[in-house]
Order: sequence, then C-alpha cells, then structure tokens
Amino acid sequence: MCKNNGVRGEYFFVQINTKINSELFTLKKKKDRVTVGFNGGVSELGRRVVSIELVRREQAQCIRVADNSSLYITNDFIVTHNTWLGCESRLVRAIAYPGYKSFIGRNELTRLMATAYITFQKVCKHHNISIDEWNLNGKYNYIEFRNGSRIDLLDLAHRPTDPMYERLGSLEYTDGGWIEEAGEVPFMAVDILRSRGGRHMNKEFNLSPDTLYTYNPNKGWVYRIYKQWKEGLMVQLEK
Repeated sequence: MCKNNGVRGEYFFVQINTKINSELFTLKKKKDRVTVGFNGGVSELGRRVVSIELVRREQAQCIRVADNSSLYITNDFIVTHNTWLGCESRLVRAIAYPGYKSFIGRNELTRLMATAYITFQKVCKHHNISIDEWNLNGKYNYIEFRNGSRIDLLDLAHRPTDPMYERLGSLEYTDGGWIEEAGEVPFMAVDILRSRGGRHMNKEFNLSPDTLYTYNPNKGWVYRIYKQWKEGLMVQLEK
C-alpha cells in the first residue's frame, strides 16, 4: 500500500519490453529517454544462453500440461516446454564443444521429425543460430554442425528384423542423449543406449555420461523406476 498524489491504494510499476522500444513513442524527447538494448536500439526479447557452468546435480522431474502447445510457466515466470528443454540440452553442448556427439530418440522417427525437430529449428532461431551453422542429413538422419558436432536422430521402435537392437550396439556418444516420450520406447533400447554414452571425447570435454528422458505418466518401465525411487528402493552409487 502507498500514496500517489494523496490517494492511498495499490500501485504497480510495469516495464514493457519490445523488439524496438523507441517505436512506442512519436515524440523525440520520449524516444531519446527510452532504455535501449543491443544493436542500436533493439532490445533483447526473451532469454539467451550466455554461459554454461555446472552448479550442482540433483533429481529432476519433467511434466507436461494439457494445452495444445504444451507450454507452462515455471519459476520466475519462465515459459518452458519439455521438448524445448530437450532441444536446448543437445544444442547448447553441440555449440559449446566442437566434435561433440549426441542423439535425440523417439519410438517413431516420423513423429520425432514432426515434434522435436520442428522445435529444434525454433530453438536455433530463438538463439539467432544461423542455418549456416548446421545442416540436416535427411538420408542418414542426423544433424551435423559446422564445428564438427553431430546429433543423431534415432528411431527406437522395436523391429522384428532386429529384436536385440543390434543397430544401436556400435554407436558412440559423448554424454548420451535425449529420449523424447521415453515411456513409449521399449526398455531394451533405453538400456542399450545408456551403455553408449561416455565413449566419444569425454576426457577432452570433461563430460560424464548423462541421458535426458522426457515423458508423460504411464504404467510402463518409467513408472516402475519412479516407484522404486519414491519408495526408497533405488540407491544411487557415487562414482
């Protein structure tokens, strides 16, 4: 509560941030008073990755809401999205570590291309990462970067012609990767991919194997692991 011109009430300061703040006004004196950002008056909309630094390791939980966009507000009014998070996690490291190798996997490659890959393009645009920095190899299903990094796009569906997932057995990745809608993916594929992390330039980058799983709640293998953790039956071993 405060007073404004002798009137007591609740008052709020509102800050408006646009792409070009000076366009809010026509009077020159007001244009000159506008607080501007970078590029000669263009302010920064949204958030940008400035640096990456390990702070701590702790248990994380992914959620999804019923809205068609799957967007939701988290701490500090940050709009987030599981698919956006997964793309960020791969993209940031691919840019930061030349020669880095990772993967994005889903039960069906066609659905991966219709969801995660579309979001990947949006994340690149959000961070002003030019299309000249990366390229999609549609024949062999991977994203290659100009700095030598690579992200494989994996179809993790069970195939009668490859019941033991031998197609995954010779892959080598730096820290692992990201499995989207992990609850739909057979556990054998997940288990094999876990063994493929930590095999590519880990000493050079000082990165430990670490795979991200995003999913909707279900009663499959994901739920069984969660239940074990919740009941205190799962023990995490220190390295």
